[in-house]
Amino acid sequence: MYSCSVHFVSALLHNLLAKQEIIIEQQRNLIRMVQDLKTTSTRENTVDCDLDQRHLPVQDISSLMALENDLRSSPGKRKKLVLELGLIVGADIKDTGWRILKQTIKNNLAKTVNWRGVNGKTSFQSPELKSVVTEAVRRNPLCANATELEVERVIRRWFLLAGDLEGGRKRRKLITEDMQDNTSVKTCNGHYNTSLESVSRQ
Repeated sequence: MYSCSVHFVSALLHNLLAKQEIIIEQQRNLIRMVQDLKTTSTRENTVDCDLDQRHLPVQDISSLMALENDLRSSPGKRKKLVLELGLIVGADIKDTGWRILKQTIKNNLAKTVNWRGVNGKTSFQSPELKSVVTEAVRRNPLCANATELEVERVIRRWFLLAGDLEGGRKRRKLITEDMQDNTSVKTCNGHYNTSLESVSRQ
């Protein structure tokens, strides 16, 4: 019994130490990111002002295209956005990616975007913003080794489920229930009318 307790305590301490190391490493990375932001802010004041005027999350296609043009034409703006979005961290690749995307693109706009641009939607496969999101995800120490494919899957999934986010699933459920209720009322009325017709014939 004593041996089991010692083993349990030892495993618990090992787990706590491992988590402590992760937290310390995250703190170091946050300090580095803040320092990078300060350096960028001092060196690129004009760039900062221009980017601040492009409010995130973007709300429509025209704003998305304008941001895309800025990222392609100005390496300074691109770097600043990577640093800013890189401050958004999550528990894993999916959590971090979804948090970053939510801060970058409004849900209503996300519903009109998918990876390949099929079904009349805007493609997210090629834009520079996709690369920015990928780099921002990797700034999280827990996601530093994330592959292009892993981040791509997270992005694909987020756009695919955009209709379910921010209460979308609940709204659809309420609409479906309302339609079912209306169908039920019509059916009851139909039976009632049939019943009246049979009475009148008698």
